[in-house]
Amino acid sequence: MNSRQLAQVGLGLIGVWALLIALQGFMTLAVVAGASLGPMLLSIAVPVALLLALSYVLVFHNGQLVAAIAPDVRATSEHATPDLPRILVVLLGVLLLVQAIPGAISGLLAVLAAGEFPTMPSRAGPVRFFISSGLQLAIALFLIMRPERLLDFVRRPASREIP
Repeated sequence: MNSRQLAQVGLGLIGVWALLIALQGFMTLAVVAGASLGPMLLSIAVPVALLLALSYVLVFHNGQLVAAIAPDVRATSEHATPDLPRILVVLLGVLLLVQAIPGAISGLLAVLAAGEFPTMPSRAGPVRFFISSGLQLAIALFLIMRPERLLDFVRRPASREIP
């Protein structure tokens, strides 16, 4: 299995995982819709729709994404896997990105919808969730755009401790 095939399988698995999370979100969507909480319905429906779209792209169009992740010709030969660590770091970034985007959107919409409920004590919970999702989004983008930086950090020589 070469690097591109591994990346395609990884992206496909992440897409299936996103589909399963979106299906789980449908249950939450049904509960909120049954309780007729209009503003909160949007904060759940948009991330579920986004997860469905992401899962479709990752499962059915992963070839184009792999071409962006591993554009070099070396990875197309059968036993050449010099980019394996890079591919794995980028796949980790994609997994974090798929988790972070719906969470950030849901957190933002929950913060905006929090003013609609007079019984909600504060916006601290949704704001914390939005900030943590934003941080996860930043880490995911870093891993996707600069996987070499993490690999250089991991491969650095061990520093000697001073006794």
